[in-house]
Amino acid sequence: MYLKLFEGKYNMNKSEFKRAMCCGLGRCVVELSSSGNINKYKNIVLWGCLHHLSYDKVFEGTRAYYVYKLTEFFQDEMFFLCPVAEKFSSLSACADSDTFAHCCELLCCFAESGNDFAEQILKEKYADLYSFLSEESDKAKLKKASVNFENLCVYSDSLYGFSFFCKICKDIGELFLHKKDADFSWFYHNGESRFGKKRVQAFLKKKAVKENEYAVFYDRLCLENVKEQDTTARAETTAKRIEKVRKGTESLRDRLRLRYNKNLQQSNFLAEMIRSTNDENRKAQLLQCFCEDCPIKSEDLIAYYQKGNIALKKEALRILSERRESQLREFALMVLQEDPGNGSVVILLLNNGLPGDEKILFSALIKLKIDYGDSENWHDAFSAVMVADFKKISVPKEVLYYIYENSLCSFCRGSAIRLLARKRWLTEDILHECLYDSNYEIRLWAEKKLNRKTAGNAKTDL
Repeated sequence: MYLKLFEGKYNMNKSEFKRAMCCGLGRCVVELSSSGNINKYKNIVLWGCLHHLSYDKVFEGTRAYYVYKLTEFFQDEMFFLCPVAEKFSSLSACADSDTFAHCCELLCCFAESGNDFAEQILKEKYADLYSFLSEESDKAKLKKASVNFENLCVYSDSLYGFSFFCKICKDIGELFLHKKDADFSWFYHNGESRFGKKRVQAFLKKKAVKENEYAVFYDRLCLENVKEQDTTARAETTAKRIEKVRKGTESLRDRLRLRYNKNLQQSNFLAEMIRSTNDENRKAQLLQCFCEDCPIKSEDLIAYYQKGNIALKKEALRILSERRESQLREFALMVLQEDPGNGSVVILLLNNGLPGDEKILFSALIKLKIDYGDSENWHDAFSAVMVADFKKISVPKEVLYYIYENSLCSFCRGSAIRLLARKRWLTEDILHECLYDSNYEIRLWAEKKLNRKTAGNAKTDL
C-alpha cells in the first residue's frame, strides 16, 4: 500500500504526536511522511516501542506492527531494536503478558525484515521460557509463564512456518508428559487457521502413532478440544453461584457471571437480599450481580445513590445509567453537577436526554479523563455512544469525531468511523489516515472504501 498524501498537513507538536500514537491514529504515519523534521519525533517513537499501547490486546492485538512502521521512516533500525531487545531479554518468564506480547511481536517484525539479531533474541527467549516451564513447579508461576510462552509460539509461527509449528507441538507435548498443565488452545487454533485445519490434524494424527509427545498433544488439544457446556451444566453452575452468594462466599467473578446467567426467581432472590441488608458494602456487592434488569425500582436506586457510600453510589448509578425512564433525565442533570467526570452519568444522560441536550452531552463527554489507568470510566461511556444508534438515540457528529480523535480503544474508533461514514460525515482526511491506523480492520475497511470510491469516479469519467 503506497502512502497517498492529501492537502491537509498536520505539523503536530510532540505532545500531539504522542497522543495520536497512543490512540493508534494513522495521522502519525502521514505526519512522518510529510514533515520536514521527523527527528523531533524519534524518541517518542522509541517510547512507543518500549510500551504496550493497545487498550485491550484480546480485541485489538498489540500495536507492535503499527509502531514498527513508524520506526521505518527514520532508517535507523538499531536505534529502536537494541532497547527493545534489551527490555525483552530482561523480562522474566512471569512478566506482564501484554508487555511481553508487545515486545515479542515487535521483535518478530524486525526479524521478518531480515534482522538476524532480533531473531537471535527470540530464539534465546524461547529456550529460556521452555527451560523455566520444564523445571518450575509453582502453579501460579507456571500459569503466567505459559501465557508468555504461548504468545511467543504464536508470533513465531509467522516467522518460521509450518515446520516450526510442528516442533512447538512436540515441545508442548513434552511438557504435558512431564505433568506441566497449561492451556495452549490459542496456539493450536491459530495453527489451524494459519496452516489449515485438515493439514494440521492429519500431521498430528500421523505423528501421534509413533511419538508420545505428539500423541499427548493430539489428545489434549485436538481430540479433547474445548467443549461447549450444555444448558443443564450452565444451570447447575448458576445455582452453585447463587448458593455461594447466600452464604456470602462468592467472588467478584461469580457476581459478574450472574449478571448474564440467572432466571427470574434467582433475580428476585438476590433483590430481596439487597433490600434486607443494612450493610451498604454488601448492597453494593449484590448489585454487581445485575445490569439494567435489576428488579429494584429506580426510585430506590436513586435513594441508594443519594444516601449510600461510594461503593453503593457507583453500583446504583451504573444500573440506572442503562435505563430509559422519564424521571431519569433530571436525575442525570443533577448528578452531572455533582460529579462531571463520571462516565456512568454520561451514559445516563445519553439514554435519557431530550432533543437539545446534545451540547450538554458533548460537554460531559469531554470532561472524562482518558487514560490507561481508569479506562473503565471513559470506555464504558464511549461504548454506550457506539450502541446508541441501535437504540434510535441521536448522537451529534461532534461526539463521534471526539471519540475517533481521542479513544485509546481502536475498536471504539472503528465503530465511530463506520457510523460517520454511514451518516456521510466522514472527511477525506480521516478516510486517508485510516489507511495507516493501528487496527488492521480499520486499515482494510479504509482501503476497500477508497477503492470503491476510485472505481466509482472512474466510471463517472467515462
